[in-house]
Amino acid sequence: MNIQIIGIFLLPIFTILTIVLLYPFRTIPKKYIGLFFTISSFVLFILSCFVFLDFHTPENPEVFAIEFLRVDSFILRFSIYLNSLTSVMLFVVCSVSFLVHMFSLGYMKDFEYPRYYIYLHLFTWSMLGLVLAGNLIQMFVFWELVGLCSYLLIGFWYDKKSATDAAKKAFIITRIGDFGFMIGILYIVSNISKITPLISTGLNSVTDPLSITSLNQALQAPGGNELALIFSLGILFGAIGKSAQFPLHTWLPDAMEGPTPVSALIHAATMVAAGVFLIGRFLPVFPDQVLQLTVIIGAITALGAAILGTVMNDVKKVLAYSTISQLGYMFMALGMFLSTAAFFHLFTHAFFKALLFLAAGSLSHAVGTFDMKKMGGLKQYMPWTYIFFIVGTFSLVGFFPFSGFWSKDEILAQIIDSNRNFNNLIYLVGSAGIFFTSFYMFRALFMIFEGNYDGRKNPGVRVHESSYILLIPMGLLAFGSLFFGFLFNAPFELGFIKSHWFNYFIAGDEFHAHKFNYQVALISHVLGLLGLISAFLQYKYLKNLNLSILTPLKTFLVEKYYLDHLYENLIVKNLFYSKLTKLLAYIDKNVIDRTWDNCALSIKKFSSQLSVIQNGQAQQYLIGIPLGLFIVTFIFLLWG
Repeated sequence: MNIQIIGIFLLPIFTILTIVLLYPFRTIPKKYIGLFFTISSFVLFILSCFVFLDFHTPENPEVFAIEFLRVDSFILRFSIYLNSLTSVMLFVVCSVSFLVHMFSLGYMKDFEYPRYYIYLHLFTWSMLGLVLAGNLIQMFVFWELVGLCSYLLIGFWYDKKSATDAAKKAFIITRIGDFGFMIGILYIVSNISKITPLISTGLNSVTDPLSITSLNQALQAPGGNELALIFSLGILFGAIGKSAQFPLHTWLPDAMEGPTPVSALIHAATMVAAGVFLIGRFLPVFPDQVLQLTVIIGAITALGAAILGTVMNDVKKVLAYSTISQLGYMFMALGMFLSTAAFFHLFTHAFFKALLFLAAGSLSHAVGTFDMKKMGGLKQYMPWTYIFFIVGTFSLVGFFPFSGFWSKDEILAQIIDSNRNFNNLIYLVGSAGIFFTSFYMFRALFMIFEGNYDGRKNPGVRVHESSYILLIPMGLLAFGSLFFGFLFNAPFELGFIKSHWFNYFIAGDEFHAHKFNYQVALISHVLGLLGLISAFLQYKYLKNLNLSILTPLKTFLVEKYYLDHLYENLIVKNLFYSKLTKLLAYIDKNVIDRTWDNCALSIKKFSSQLSVIQNGQAQQYLIGIPLGLFIVTFIFLLWG
C-alpha cells in the first residue's frame, strides 16, 4: 500500500513536469495533451481504488516520514498520514478528477489544452498533497497551493474582466480565512515548548511535534486544553474561508466564472470540502465552545444559502448556493461531533453535485448560456442530460433511494438522537433547508427542461444532445449518485457488506449503530414533496405574479442579503479606498516624503558648502594634509 500511496503523490507532478519540459519542443501534439493527462488521472483513480477498498488500519498512521528540518531539538518531517479518512478523500478526489478530465476532452477541445490541463492536474496534486499531509506545516503549504490553483482556474478566461475579478475575489476572501489558520499555526509554534512534553513518543523514537498524531495527542492532554481553544478557532476560520461558509461565502457564486468542469471538481467535490476535511483531522481537540460556534455557522449557512438559491436564474449559481448549503450541513454535523455523518455526506455529495455541474456544462455546450430564462423545453432535445439532471436533483433533495437520502438523513437522524445542546433546533433548521433545496432544484428543472424551447432567445444556436465524451462521465457519476449511498452505508447487511459499513470504516468501534429513523425519513420526504409542489405551482401559475408586498423581500434575496454591498462598497471602497488609502497617502506625502525631502535638501546645502574646498588648487590640498594628520594624531592620543 505504501507504494500505491507514494505513486498517488508523485504521479501528478511527474506528469506535469513531463509536459512542461517536452511541449515547448512540440514532441507531443497539442491534441494528445488532454488524453495524456486523462490517462494519468485514470491511473490515479485505479491506485486510489486499491487504497480505499483494500484499506487496513496501519499500526502507525505515518506510513512515510523523512526529516526535513532540524533546529536544536525541534524536528520537522515531511510525512504521509494514512487513515480511513485519508483513503476516502483519495478515492473522492481521484475519481471525480478522472471524470472531470474525461469530460474536459470534449468540453474544452477548442481552448488552450496545455495550460488548462496543467492547472487542473496541479490542483489535483495539491489536493492529494493536502489529504496525505502528515504535519501542520505541510498541510498549510498544500492548503495554499489549492487556493492558488483555484485562483488560476477561476480566472482561466483571462480576457473576461468578470472572470479575473472573480478570481481575485476568491483569492482575497479565502486568504482572510487562511489568515486565521495561520494564526492557529503560529500560536502552536510559539508554544512548541509546552506541547513537546505532552507528547508520548509511542512508536516513534523521534517525534515531530507538529505532526497530526502528536498534536491530537498533546492538545487532548490535560495541559493542552488552553492551547486547543486558540488552535481550533484558527482551524475553524481557515475552514470557513475555504468551504465558503457564512460570512465568507460570497466568493463561491462568483467563482462560477471559471470553466464548468473546474466547478465540478474544485467548487463542488474537492476544494470546498477541504475545510470539512481540515476540521475532521483535528476534531478531537475542538472544545465545546468552538463546536457550538461550528454548529451555529453551519446552520446559518445551510438555511441562508438554500433560501438564496430560490431566486437565482443562472443554473451554475443555483448549484453554487446549493454547494454552500450542503457544506453547511456538514459543518452542522461536525459541530455536533458527528464526524461519520459529515464525511458520509461529503462522500455522496461529491458525486451528485459533480454530476449536476457537468450537466450544467452539457446544457451550456448545447445552448450557449447558463441563463435558465433562455432555456426551457430542452428535455426533447437533450434526453440523456435530462435524465442525469433528474438523478442529481433527486439525490440532492434526498429522495429514496438516491445517495443523498442516505447521507442527509444520516445527519438529521444523528442530530435528533444526540444529547447536545439545541439539537432539536438544529434539526428544524436542517429540515427547513430540505424544503428550500427541493424548491430551487425543481424550479431549475422545470425552467430548463419543461415547456417549449424558444430559439429566438439564443440566435444562431442549434440545440443538440452532448457527445458521448461528455455523457459517459455524467453516466458514471449518475451511477454513484444513485447507488453509492445505499451500497456503502446501508442500515442492514448486504451480503459481504455489513450494515453501516461507512460509519464503522471512519470511526471504527467507536461508532454505535442506531436504528433507521422512519420519522425523520418521512418528514424529509414530505418537505421535499412540498418543495416540488411549490416549485411546480410557481413555474406553472405564478411565474409572472408580482406582489408588491413581496418586492422588498425578493430584492433583499436577489441582492444576496446585501453582503456583497457591505464588503465591496462599504468596507472596500468607502472604508479601505476612501478612508484608509487617503490617510496612508497623506502620511506618505506629508510625513514620509516631506521628511526625506528635507533630509535631502539639508544634505545638498551642506555638500554645496563643503564642495568649496574641492577647487583643484594643489597648494590648498598640501595645507590640508598636515591638518588632517594633526587631527588624527589628536584623536588617537585622546582616546588611544
